[in-house]
Amino acid sequence: MRYVLNMGYDNSGTYISAKTSKKTKIVLMFFLEIVGVVLFLATVGTVAGFLGKLYWILDNFSAFRVQYCFILLAGAVISGVGKRYKMSALSFVFAMLNLVLILPFYFGEDAGHSAQEPLKLMMFNVNTGNSDYDAVLDYVKEVDPDFVALLELNHVWWRNIEPLLERYPYYEKRLHSDNFGVAFLSKYPMNAEVVTGLCNLDVPSIIADVEYDEQELTVITTHPLPPPVSHISLTGTSNLKIWRSWPVQ
Repeated sequence: MRYVLNMGYDNSGTYISAKTSKKTKIVLMFFLEIVGVVLFLATVGTVAGFLGKLYWILDNFSAFRVQYCFILLAGAVISGVGKRYKMSALSFVFAMLNLVLILPFYFGEDAGHSAQEPLKLMMFNVNTGNSDYDAVLDYVKEVDPDFVALLELNHVWWRNIEPLLERYPYYEKRLHSDNFGVAFLSKYPMNAEVVTGLCNLDVPSIIADVEYDEQELTVITTHPLPPPVSHISLTGTSNLKIWRSWPVQ
């Protein structure tokens, strides 16, 4: 087997020891090339996540910030060890960009600033075609949230989850035979109404004003339309914008 006898760097800047075989060198070079491709894809995903307002598909990339961060950090270390400093520096920059976006979710300031036990709200998409009613009942009882928002609720589902009303005596519902039935259950007194016709679509939503600790909380339960095509994507975006502005109207 032939060995490289001189110590130094090859043309790509990768360090080669005196006893590194030609085969090992090829494997290392191939590995670094694969790392480079992975880092390129993670960088593209990072950038695409910022362009969700331009097209709905791009918004899906913003859901993987944690994964991008870990991939880019690991790639920065590997590239640095492989003496590919430009790739390492660029990967580190984009890793930090993702890190800045995700850190507030883990170490953010407590929005409530309250010594009271926080309220728990559960949103549960039961899936209209699903028939595992007991699993839903058991899970809600196990978690014991203060509020339960149920999506894709039809008449069959409602009959099977009615035992929950013993714990949640305050509720509002609008049942549909399709995937857009909704219900909101509360342990606390509330005034609720069903709103339909949003964005000229017959999709129900529930606005509930809940009385808790001498305060009134507004909880909105809605099932935005999925975005398989552009016109539905725009409608769904408009839907979310309207609900975001609702509490300040």
